[in-house]
Amino acid sequence: MHKPLLFQFYSDLIRYLAIIYLLFQVAVISIIPAVTILDEIIQFIFLLGIIAYSIKNESARYVLKFYLLISLCMALLSIQALSHRGIVNVAFQIFVHTKYVLYISALFIFFEVSRIKKLITAFMLISVLFLIFDLLFPGVLHKFFGVDILLRGGVIRPIGIQAHTGTLGFLFSLYSVYILFQVRSGNYLWFVLFSICLIVVFLTSVRTAMLAFPIVLLWLFKDSLKQASILLVLIIPAIFLFSKTKYADELVYITQQNIEMSIEEPQKSAYIRGMMLYFSFELANENFPMGTGAATFGSVRSDDSDVYAYLGVHNSRFFIEKDGIYDSNFASILGEFGYIGLLFYVAFVIFITSSKLLPSGYKLGNGAYPLMILFILYSFTNPVFMNTFQIVVFSLLYFASIEKIDSRSEQFKASPS
Repeated sequence: MHKPLLFQFYSDLIRYLAIIYLLFQVAVISIIPAVTILDEIIQFIFLLGIIAYSIKNESARYVLKFYLLISLCMALLSIQALSHRGIVNVAFQIFVHTKYVLYISALFIFFEVSRIKKLITAFMLISVLFLIFDLLFPGVLHKFFGVDILLRGGVIRPIGIQAHTGTLGFLFSLYSVYILFQVRSGNYLWFVLFSICLIVVFLTSVRTAMLAFPIVLLWLFKDSLKQASILLVLIIPAIFLFSKTKYADELVYITQQNIEMSIEEPQKSAYIRGMMLYFSFELANENFPMGTGAATFGSVRSDDSDVYAYLGVHNSRFFIEKDGIYDSNFASILGEFGYIGLLFYVAFVIFITSSKLLPSGYKLGNGAYPLMILFILYSFTNPVFMNTFQIVVFSLLYFASIEKIDSRSEQFKASPS
């Protein structure tokens, strides 16, 4: 039985408006901080929708079983945290940790690939236009969004419509991987778009974002020497030119300083990501194999945790101002759930590559795997499983990378030789 046309119209409108809001979320929240609660509301609505669909939809049933299983595992590993963090903090943090399950699943269950691809194209066009404006009029968007101006190599780091340099770098890093695997024979427009992404990533000087390019090359070498060679022609000159700039000198110096401070004096380190990674291993070793539980370390509900006092870092400005302590998702998972928690990464890979998640008649495209690898690597320096924008960008590009199964080629493979 078909749904009434008007009902379908409003259903589509609400669903796609929710995704559009999430894409511009960072900019919107910088102007209207109160709307941050919409993240959790949308996430909860997706959960309710998946529960409702699970009655008759096999993919939704698979998602719901996985979601309940991973939530239960996190809850069991967090029993010791209940006494000093409280059930509300622990339960909410588990809800946040499993956010990616609901966002990725909602796209596969409730949305259409063709529409999502059009939405991605429109969003990237808007992002490029705002980036050009930001480069032509540096500092204007910073003032509008109330963002502090940061310099690197004496140049203002762009923020674009994303209202954050790191977020901008993340977006174009993942987008460069996505578009490259949209290449069709004889169509080199995609290589031009890839070149634009390459330039933007270098302009943001976000170090993690630069990981996209070696990952892409390694992945292409296994399939296509021709495509990899074309990319080498683009990337090597770009790296050479970039290496001669003040940007590169400053990046190398900052990276050396970060490593030294993280290892030599972690309590006094000025590099919060290194500090969090260092202490996450310390907590995982001392509480082997389970960690300290949800809402205790490096997560959004870990404010004023007893664990920080135990580590002797509670008086650090990072933990007082809540500045950057959530930036390493790997550190938060390792610290809160120990070495058992690292199995959540394995679960993540199994979940998003399962054929049970895919719509009928679709398969994962080649771009899905390098996207997934880059996303996991990003978790060392970004809260990718907790940050709504990063989850949504990854989910959209991952979902858009799926391809229709060619029934004729499948039949050819299945036929005896």
